[in-house]
Amino acid sequence: MTSTPKTPEVNSKENQEFVEAQALAKAWQRANPELELIRLESLRAMTEQQSAELFARISQSASMMQLRMSSGLVRQQEILNRLRQDKL
Repeated sequence: MTSTPKTPEVNSKENQEFVEAQALAKAWQRANPELELIRLESLRAMTEQQSAELFARISQSASMMQLRMSSGLVRQQEILNRLRQDKL
């Protein structure tokens, strides 16, 4: 059983924004298969030299990013444990 998203009943502006967002999401869903085919075709058409250059650019930009010492999972667990203890 699938449920459909409910339309906000607050005011017409919010309702219009919701309807527009839904239409945009549906448009991207319809376009996705064709966009994926275009992406795959462009990757297949790449030469070894082009893919090496692209990989080098990606590697270079990744090396400029600051490494994080934590994913934030430990901090999230601390917060959730504190919230759970407050409810007990």
